[in-house]
Amino acid sequence: MKPLVVLNKSKDWKSFKSHLKPLSNKQKGDAFKREDFKDEHGINVISINSNHDKKLKSKAAERLIPVHPELERMGLLKQVKKLKGQGEARLFPELQRSRDGYGQGPSKWFGKLKKSRGIASKNKVFHSFRHTVANALKQADVPREQAEEILGHDRGKDVTYGRYGKPAEAKRQLEVIKKLTFSLNLG
Repeated sequence: MKPLVVLNKSKDWKSFKSHLKPLSNKQKGDAFKREDFKDEHGINVISINSNHDKKLKSKAAERLIPVHPELERMGLLKQVKKLKGQGEARLFPELQRSRDGYGQGPSKWFGKLKKSRGIASKNKVFHSFRHTVANALKQADVPREQAEEILGHDRGKDVTYGRYGKPAEAKRQLEVIKKLTFSLNLG
């Protein structure tokens, strides 16, 4: 599979947030909390939830997403552990809350980055990473139901899986997450 996005080797929020955004449909003002990182039957996951001051767009948005092995390699879980030792609650404590929450800094940064790379389209925004992931899942022949669960999309009126079915287990979803390759040069 062709890489989606070349990694900046630094451990700042830009590296991690750019790789977490595609999987999170949290509204712009939300921030990951250290406590959102959990172990689910031996799989490291991120809990997308509405705890504390976080808001979700829908009930379907609340879910567990396996941590991509590349994020583990980059040191995301070590960063979470380090923040715990420092008593920090948020994953990105350096981001300042503004009127719209914590999303303004990353959005402005991305606007400057795309301008520096010669991307003029106003349609290419930080949220565009989610479109890239949705398309990558489709191109990898991931079943629609699994892609919807990973992206936090409502499965509609489907009674069999939508109402009675439980979410796919983290181990199964990790195999889907591994189909996403990361290659984003942020430096």
